[in-house]
Amino acid sequence: MPAELVITGSVHLGPKTLVVIPSLSGTTAESIELLRFARSAGAFVLTLTGHAATPLAQEADANLTSFAADDTSSETFTVQALLIALSILDSVDDYTEARRLRSDLAGLPGALLGIKRRFEERAAELAQIIAGSDFHIITGAGGSWPEAFYYGMCILEEMQWIRTRPVHASDFFHGTLELLESGVSVIALKGEGPGRSLVERVEAFVPSITDTLTVIDTADFELPGFSPELRALLAPTLLATALERVSAHLEVLRDHPLSTRRYYRRIQY
Repeated sequence: MPAELVITGSVHLGPKTLVVIPSLSGTTAESIELLRFARSAGAFVLTLTGHAATPLAQEADANLTSFAADDTSSETFTVQALLIALSILDSVDDYTEARRLRSDLAGLPGALLGIKRRFEERAAELAQIIAGSDFHIITGAGGSWPEAFYYGMCILEEMQWIRTRPVHASDFFHGTLELLESGVSVIALKGEGPGRSLVERVEAFVPSITDTLTVIDTADFELPGFSPELRALLAPTLLATALERVSAHLEVLRDHPLSTRRYYRRIQY
């Protein structure tokens, strides 16, 4: 996305624009180029990084540094993005509901730790399923889609070298369904907001072709005191929290640390 925006530009980019750029390393080349491009257009650039002494942290108009490991970065970035969105709503529209939701997030760290602990046994089982197949289709919709896309591309493909087809649940029946046959692994991520019914449509269809269907549903996670609206907004974070435990087991099962790469940041491209 940063590389595309630099090439295409945008009518929305100018002196009244807030540009938010997340980068765990703070050194992503395309993101650095976008930062400079956006600032040259007069935009205010806020960067979210895992390290302070980096170009993206130091050249931004504002920076929030919060250390995270590779496999927990999506958790921290989705929470920060939600906080930013709620803060903007509050400042622009004096949105009381946004203030309440933001306040309710105070108990999130403990809640996420509880999810990890309760999901541990299932995470080990799911890691066995993922390690046992060399091809997966992963799908989601609404709040669950960002994590489906991220986990398929960044974790299973980039960090584990497992062939994976991330596909939005609304597109599943426009081509991808023809890849289904007995034994093909499908991973469906379900949130609790708009888009849930699209994932359920896939969930209902897949067992008629293959018995290798894995469903992770945020509705199964215990979050006492969290409203249905907040649970829906937190879908990518909740799924990332659970899948981090899957990744931890997966790298041991496959003897493949998540940090191992062949090409990414190892050769020039």
